Amino acid sequence: MGALVLSSADRIIHSAVHLFYDGEFEHGFRDISDIDLLLREFSKDEKFWKSLISRSTELRLKEPVFYALRYCYYFLKTPIPEQILNLVTKQYSETRWIIMDFLFKRALLPNHSTCQDRWNGLAVFVLYIRGHLLKMPLYLLIPHLLRKGWMRLSGKAGH
Repeated sequence: MGALVLSSADRIIHSAVHLFYDGEFEHGFRDISDIDLLLREFSKDEKFWKSLISRSTELRLKEPVFYALRYCYYFLKTPIPEQILNLVTKQYSETRWIIMDFLFKRALLPNHSTCQDRWNGLAVFVLYIRGHLLKMPLYLLIPHLLRKGWMRLSGKAGH
């Protein structure tokens, strides 16, 4: 009996959405490494890159895919065609890249003292809030985060 799996483009999109929209970066470097390995394997198919861009556009999920490509290249020098990297870079303003690079280049680092600077905690916190904002409107987010904070402070977070 055969098993059904996502297409190669959909597997990258799935991984990118979880990494860049969930707002949890405890294993961010491992996750970016996993995406790198998938990209290296899938790019052996000459139709892969066109399929990835087309499918992410169709699903309206270009943003997390572009982040995945940008940071795979930044951290691991993933072999991504130059025209794809140019497309990724041109998609957003330079100001946006400066902000997102500041955040993601810190949040995706391993959680080890040799990789941390004084801004890592802030970057992870801002991306955590961003991840929640992507999932729910502000009028729901504020009570949700207050409740989570209260539960954590009161020691009831595990219940």
